[in-house]
Amino acid sequence: MNKLWIMIRSDKRGMSLVEIMVAMIILGIALSWLAPLVIIAMRGTRRGGDLTQATTLAQDKLEEFRSMSYASMLASPTGQDTLRGVARSWAVTEETGQPGLARILIDLSWYDDAGDEHQVQFVSLRARAQ
Repeated sequence: MNKLWIMIRSDKRGMSLVEIMVAMIILGIALSWLAPLVIIAMRGTRRGGDLTQATTLAQDKLEEFRSMSYASMLASPTGQDTLRGVARSWAVTEETGQPGLARILIDLSWYDDAGDEHQVQFVSLRARAQ
């Protein structure tokens, strides 16, 4: 048995062409199964980036409203603009039955690379300073 083990270990011929071809076929099959997963991951990353950009634009508008006085915020209650491919519209209304409390509504919409429309809406409340 020891003689056989020595003979196997001392064989330094390397791999045959058939073994290399079989290994390449197995590698090709494995990579073809992984390719769709990479595409799905890239789409998810892109959608996450788009949503982050929209959220940042909504937060910027909310910060702008927070820096205004309560009266000037209600003086120009609606508006819209487009920044970095994202359409943004807003409306500020005083809450019914709640004097001194304003509702800020921000709507955002954009189209992705495939042409699909995405929308998100943010709502915030702001109280008049006492």
